[in-house]
Amino acid sequence: MKSSISKAAALLAVGLCMPCAAQSYFYKDFDKMSGTQIGHNGKYAAVPRNENAGISAMALAKGSVFYGGTHAIAGRPAWLFEGDVEKKDVAKAVCLTDKVPNQSIVTCLKYDAATGTVYGSTRNLRQGKWLPEFDFQEITTNMSRDENKEKDIRPPAGHLFMFTSLDKITDLGVAVDSEGVYSFVLYKPGNAIYGITDHWKLFKFDLAAKKSKIVYDFLPVDTNEHNRSRFRFFGEKLIIDKTGAIWGTGFEGQFFTVDVKKDTIQYHDVFLPSIRGREQINGVQSWVLSADSIIYGGTRADGILFSFDPAKKICRNLGKPNYSVGMPGIAVNKFNLVYMLAGNRDNNVHIMAYDAKQHYYIDYGVPHVKIPAANYSCRTFQLGPCFFYKDTTLVIGDNDRDGHVVFITTGQSLPKQQGYPKGE
Repeated sequence: MKSSISKAAALLAVGLCMPCAAQSYFYKDFDKMSGTQIGHNGKYAAVPRNENAGISAMALAKGSVFYGGTHAIAGRPAWLFEGDVEKKDVAKAVCLTDKVPNQSIVTCLKYDAATGTVYGSTRNLRQGKWLPEFDFQEITTNMSRDENKEKDIRPPAGHLFMFTSLDKITDLGVAVDSEGVYSFVLYKPGNAIYGITDHWKLFKFDLAAKKSKIVYDFLPVDTNEHNRSRFRFFGEKLIIDKTGAIWGTGFEGQFFTVDVKKDTIQYHDVFLPSIRGREQINGVQSWVLSADSIIYGGTRADGILFSFDPAKKICRNLGKPNYSVGMPGIAVNKFNLVYMLAGNRDNNVHIMAYDAKQHYYIDYGVPHVKIPAANYSCRTFQLGPCFFYKDTTLVIGDNDRDGHVVFITTGQSLPKQQGYPKGE
């Protein structure tokens, strides 16, 4: 009898432990990963800690040099910094307020290799808001067009700026009056910038004339609900394909191209994937162009990974990488390995990878990063922009209060597909 009880207890213990074993088996670790901090403990750059310097934008420039921008609480200035991927460190940081005043978030950076110039954009939070996500719903519900203007005091308008070094920053002025800028693309044939504002206007900025105009308003005033538009979301990013066409997503995730000759948009009969019933809050949060001309991206509403073939106008649902919504960053290398930052501030952001040839995911979880320059290590729970350097080094910006830059060495293939150990 005792023997039977002992066997039953042992089997029960094994059964209870099995889910734990399977869960711990789920995450993979990177073999080579390190980081540096742009904050007060950094070896070189010294961004004051109270500036709330999470990294909100990054761009690879000439060689191994890259630039980044930060976000801060309302009323605090944004910062720009310069780093080197080969050295795995940040060498310099400057406060943006001296050149572009009253700006708290650097939203986008683009490098023009032909001229060696970096272009950037900014936006600001409403007073009392200390993170962009907390300001998101008020903007999306179009509160700024409410009849009662006393309820909506807009922050300073976002600017466009340019620089060839952090010592030579030029303010290009306001992109759109009373609007911030989510992101933009450089359209070199027309010497212009096309961008999306935080109140869903598509604009064109003529770099020669330094003038801006509205191309399309995605969220006109709604006559219902006391002249206030319902909750909707549109893609906050634009992208240029291999042919030079500018792509974006509009209402319910419908793809469009920008007609640069007529300065208007043309919708196409193709839509982003979404969870049923959430189409009108669907939009691109991040996307990237691969070497084989395929666009990979992620949606904000559901965190779904998708691929889009601009030539065939076909969008494929590649699945939902993890339980969370949002995908604030994505990068792809020449080996067709897609790395994404899956999650948002309500949940931890995971580093995940997708093999576009073998069609499977690897979840690297929340990275534990060593910071050699400051002699400590930390978990980076909130990750933002990312890019590849020479197809083998993934560079990620930490979007939390004290910004870290994470450097990860990746291989030419992913580990074997994850699953439960044999026998389970």
